[in-house]
Amino acid sequence: MSSLNEKSVQVITDFNKSYARAMILYMDASLDYIAGRCCMINGIFFRGHSLICEAIEKSLKAIYFIKNKKYHSERRHNLLNLKKDLHSSLFLDKYSTLLGFLTDAHKTRYTESKGDFPKAYSSIYTASDHLDEIDCLWMDIFDNLEAPDEIKYRLAFFPSSLVMKITENYSTWLTVRNKTLSSRYNSLVKKCREIMVAES
Repeated sequence: MSSLNEKSVQVITDFNKSYARAMILYMDASLDYIAGRCCMINGIFFRGHSLICEAIEKSLKAIYFIKNKKYHSERRHNLLNLKKDLHSSLFLDKYSTLLGFLTDAHKTRYTESKGDFPKAYSSIYTASDHLDEIDCLWMDIFDNLEAPDEIKYRLAFFPSSLVMKITENYSTWLTVRNKTLSSRYNSLVKKCREIMVAES
C-alpha cells in the first residue's frame, strides 16, 4: 500500500505549519482546473471558464500567501487585481489578456449581472477557446509556486492523478488535449513516482 516516507512527511509537516492555507487553496485550485478543463472540452459554455477563473484565482492567492504570509483580500474574482499585487511574478505579464478574459467570463455565472460576453471572445465562440493558453498558464504557476516538490506534485495533480488508477477520471480531463502537459508528461510522471512511495 502506498504511503509517504519519513522525509516527505517531515517536509510537508514543516511547510504546513506556516503555509497550510496556501496548501488548501492550491489543492482546491487543482480540482477546479481539472473540472474546468472537462467543462470546456465538452462544450459547457462559460461554466468551464468560471471554474478556470477560480482555479487561477486560488493558485495566485496561494503564491501571494507564500510570498507575504497573509491572505489576499480579493473577493470579486478579478485576476488582474491579483496580478497587480504579485508584481514580482513577472511570468504573469504575458497573460494579461487571458486574465482579463477569465475575469469577464466569470461574471456570466451570476444571473444578477448583465451577463455580457467577455470582451476578448472570438466572433465564432467555442467553449474551449483559450484552452492552450490556460494550460500554459497553469504550468507556469506550477513552476513558480515556491513550495517543496512533495507539496507541489501532490496538489497540482491532486490526487496524484498521473499515477494512481483510483483517479483515472482526473487523469483523463487533466491530460486530454493538453499540449503543454504532453510535452512534459514523462518527466512529470517520473517525478510523481519518485515522490509517491512505491507499493510494497
